[in-house]
Amino acid sequence: MCTFCDLGICRASARRSRSRGGRWARACPPRWRAFEMMVGKLKDLLHRITTPTLILVGEEDAVTLPEMADRLHERIASSRLLQLTHGGHMSNLEQPEAVNAAISTFLDEMRGAPLQAE
Repeated sequence: MCTFCDLGICRASARRSRSRGGRWARACPPRWRAFEMMVGKLKDLLHRITTPTLILVGEEDAVTLPEMADRLHERIASSRLLQLTHGGHMSNLEQPEAVNAAISTFLDEMRGAPLQAE
């Protein structure tokens, strides 16, 4: 079963696929299969990231879904998740001021923060 199926995105298609003798992973939407290939191998290591991490995603991103960012945020304890309102996949080009402000705010908050040692 795909690591990300529990989001409910592909359960119905997974049931149909399973009933036809197909594999669960084939029922997942292609973008989730790609995400699983990219992050799947690292998912058990993401919890080891101790560096403060900003995860920035457009709430209307149709390529890298906000749910994918949620998954990364869940696995990286030191992360902060920010969804840009009306942002798409190219938020840095669509809303450069908002992206720059988010990054600047994050970096300002990190200044003076104690370094974490593993």
